[in-house]
Amino acid sequence: MVNVTVSTNQANIPIGFRKDIIQAIRFDTVLQKTVTIDPWTKGDGQTIYKNRGVNWEKQFKYPNTPLTPNAYVTTSEPLFIDTFEVAALLLEDFGKLFIPDAVLADQSKAMGYALSRSVDIAISNLFQSFSQQIPGTGYNVPLVYPNLATGSRMLRVGGVKPDSEASFTVISPWQTASFKSSQVFTDSAYAGQDGINNFKKAMLTQNAVAGTTLLESMLLRAPSGGGHDMAMYGKEAIRLAFAQAPEYFEDFYGFDLGTIKGFKQAFGYTRSYRTVETPGSSALTDAWAVFAPGV
Repeated sequence: MVNVTVSTNQANIPIGFRKDIIQAIRFDTVLQKTVTIDPWTKGDGQTIYKNRGVNWEKQFKYPNTPLTPNAYVTTSEPLFIDTFEVAALLLEDFGKLFIPDAVLADQSKAMGYALSRSVDIAISNLFQSFSQQIPGTGYNVPLVYPNLATGSRMLRVGGVKPDSEASFTVISPWQTASFKSSQVFTDSAYAGQDGINNFKKAMLTQNAVAGTTLLESMLLRAPSGGGHDMAMYGKEAIRLAFAQAPEYFEDFYGFDLGTIKGFKQAFGYTRSYRTVETPGSSALTDAWAVFAPGV
């Protein structure tokens, strides 16, 4: 075969593209599964209110004295649908002639991911505002099992029963690595003949720790100083409502001879509060969540 010089024969050398595409990194969006999704209908408007209950205060009834009933006490919590997002592109007809179908399909996936990613980011940004923080935790300081045990205790004191209710511990991959290297998670895995069975029952293997479901997210808030915002919380600690779940749209632009296409969504989210256990009190608490900064 005769050798060719690229610089002088460039026009005669064909260019080929594979049919598949190297996709961008796209992380799993898991945080939306850990919160309460409030149903929404068009008649609900832009603000959704949810009533809060109050524990009733008992009274004594003495003979020959009238009963003085307590007044019903109630408060409500608003959730505002105030986040409106779009991911879209304008695809000209002439340009579409030369763009492979695999590229167009990947662009649609990328736009859908952009909206789903946005919701997870919004949820993780709430962790730092939880009023409770596990003592002794801080950025760039790996969490250890006693931290999670303390967090579980704090949830229980706050009225969450981790072993029986939907509750979660959300950590970063760096924290997962720290846990796997610690003795409390690894010692029992290799103990005698039962080592393999113990490993199968291990907390990280079962994605459960301190009575909560353990989830790992790459979309946690990472402050400039380093580390990540992590948390332990019950499912009702955060409320989320979609007035419009991610929905595909498409419209033709005559002057541009092109089609604008993409995804749109409208949602709202909030930290949720409830009244304390004290009878008759209308004081509010977010004790069903604890902040756990770490690595």
